[in-house]
Amino acid sequence: RLLEESIAIYDAEGDTHAAARAAYKLGRAIAFTGRRDEALARLEHAYEVISGDEPDEDLAMLAAMLARAYWFGGDLERSAARTELALDIAEAQGLPVPLATALRAKGAVLFSRGHREESFGVTKHALEVALEHDLAEDASTCYFLLSDRCFRRDRYAEALGYLEESLALANKMGSRPLEYGVLAERTYPLFMTGRWDDVVATTDEFTQEQVDSGGVVLGVLQSGVYVHVERGELDEARRILSLFSRLDGSTDIQDRN
Repeated sequence: RLLEESIAIYDAEGDTHAAARAAYKLGRAIAFTGRRDEALARLEHAYEVISGDEPDEDLAMLAAMLARAYWFGGDLERSAARTELALDIAEAQGLPVPLATALRAKGAVLFSRGHREESFGVTKHALEVALEHDLAEDASTCYFLLSDRCFRRDRYAEALGYLEESLALANKMGSRPLEYGVLAERTYPLFMTGRWDDVVATTDEFTQEQVDSGGVVLGVLQSGVYVHVERGELDEARRILSLFSRLDGSTDIQDRN
């Protein structure tokens, strides 16, 4: 609501770039409530309004955000195109925030195209950029993404190490959504290493408010439901599953999976 009020004020003043800055924050917030189509439409509108202006940080950020949004929807071609635009602007003008975001987007596209080693290298560089410029949220997200690569190689201790780094940054910022996301993600390596009681200790504490807080908490759905099913605790498995009912009909490929 506050972001929408902000956009309305900027629009009334004719400050299209300030409205765009509010729009990509709003788009991100909406996306994490499961309304990715609405988020994408808002980002595309803001992009169209300023795309004819001189390239700047606002355009680079919108392009980077759109790149991520297209990737989540499975549109790799448009994701790649927006990624390259964001990188062109960010590198030419020395803009670390859109650079870190665009590098993460590029890593995602490379991963989806089967270039896993290249994706890992790009994501590690995104982390370096974030740490160099004290971008704690970006760095926390990069650690989170790097842990996922470890999952795919059965390197669970290493994954937990990345997630501990991510959690430390989330706590440093006081970001509850990031904290919830990392705690949820930790349940998968805990599950895979047989620490099922630790999984349950985390997943059973999650509430609807936490699930809807804007963190990436799909690990609760995966690990929590599975452990309870295997233990024959179907009521608790159903309870956790019901927390994610908003994912029904989602256009996000990751959510649907």
